[in-house]
Amino acid sequence: MYAKIVDGALVKYPYSLEEMRADNLDLEVLDAPSDATLALCSARRATMGPAPTKSSRTHSFSLSFSDNADGSVEIVYAASELARGLAEFNMRDARNSALTRCDWVITRAYEEGAPVPAAYLAYRQALRDLPSQPGFPYDYVWPQDPQA
Repeated sequence: MYAKIVDGALVKYPYSLEEMRADNLDLEVLDAPSDATLALCSARRATMGPAPTKSSRTHSFSLSFSDNADGSVEIVYAASELARGLAEFNMRDARNSALTRCDWVITRAYEEGAPVPAAYLAYRQALRDLPSQPGFPYDYVWPQDPQA
């Protein structure tokens, strides 16, 4: 597991070998890059920090990025931030699936030279607007599917 760190700031985590290769075409990045190669790629080996501890107020975990220059840099993500990111990802995925499920209506209308039904135009726009709702991704109004 790797992390891209530029000027001491975390740029990308996790940072895969494929991404490292794509970002550094002039370097040969093997399956197990040396510390010198990682330094040339602005990358660091990432190691899991101490085991997470639970408290009644918050849950968190930390990732430590080893750095030969000054020891390590510890990044702490609050569980609430991770949960929000996961919830947003799941909602966007559900929204994208809903858009895909009604693509056939749009395709059929174009193939037949007919107008796209207004209900589908409104539904698809409402799906696209979901992330801009004030409570998204926890509090939102899912639009009514015209097929239902």
